Amino acid sequence: MINNLYYNSDDAPSFGLEIDNDLLASALASIYNRDYNPRKEIDPDLFRGVVDRLDEAITEGIADDGPDTAFVDALRHSAEVFAAFKVHKAQNDMAARLLDSNGRLKSFEQWSNDVQSIASHQFGPWLRTEYDTAVIRAHQAAEWQRFERDKDVLPNLRWVPSTSPNPGADHRIYWGTILPVDHPFWSRHRPGDRWNCQCSLESTDEPATGIKREDAVDPRKDGPHKGLGDNPGKSGSLFGQDHPYYPDSCSSCPFAGSLKNRLGMRFSGKKKDCNNCRQAGNAIPDEEIERRKRNRVKYRELKNNPEWSDVEYDKRTGGLRAQHVGHITHDGPKSERFF
Repeated sequence: MINNLYYNSDDAPSFGLEIDNDLLASALASIYNRDYNPRKEIDPDLFRGVVDRLDEAITEGIADDGPDTAFVDALRHSAEVFAAFKVHKAQNDMAARLLDSNGRLKSFEQWSNDVQSIASHQFGPWLRTEYDTAVIRAHQAAEWQRFERDKDVLPNLRWVPSTSPNPGADHRIYWGTILPVDHPFWSRHRPGDRWNCQCSLESTDEPATGIKREDAVDPRKDGPHKGLGDNPGKSGSLFGQDHPYYPDSCSSCPFAGSLKNRLGMRFSGKKKDCNNCRQAGNAIPDEEIERRKRNRVKYRELKNNPEWSDVEYDKRTGGLRAQHVGHITHDGPKSERFF
């Protein structure tokens, strides 16, 4: 589904991993060892790897325009929500392959080989495409804020032709169109409403041209791609919530909680708004909570490992202390090994 959405093909382009290899290896080990419940929780390492890339994209995209802090914070939060659903999808697709056809747990080597295609797609070409599009979307969001500020002086926008070597014909008919900033056309058609689109807008005081051949577009075929239907400059959202990573409804959300809570959402007619949802926000890994969780897991591991002694976990601070057997101690602050 994602290949067809991003590339209009069953095949993704060839890109290497967009996250650290060691990070991915650690995440695979956590899934295999069942250090957390992948149906309800988010792997913190995978989450941080994806969020870091999207944060880089936002920083790159807004570099020249510098919108206000609150708007940038909204973009970054929406990136966290997007990353949470992306990682949840990836980790569950991988966890679903833990057992063989007889219901027995596969060896780690076999399983990690079996899920290599999922990991390489999710955190390779797909994440690369999401990164590239996030740069464009963040730039367009910051630009739109400027268009709104300057529309008294530069009241119109011009659709600038794509810089792609293979531009899509569906956008070509709009190249050169000039319309007011507030014209409803920009809510129906916009540069950037296609994955990998490289068209853009520029502000101008030149007279409007009117709409060029909008009747030639079939909205069923030529509407915005999933995940790109909203204007990020107005919504403050890096990607739209119709992207396939997101749930179809609140009641089908993996972070919705108990069955009672899900049923309540279904019958109350709650409108999906993932970026402002408490349940989605609670699912985003908190770095301090995750540090404590990792240390508790490591504590149990070292406590049962004869190569380590004096293993202690501080419940108050979440700190972990242990000493390797045979480790030469010295007086001073570095006499113990901390994690």
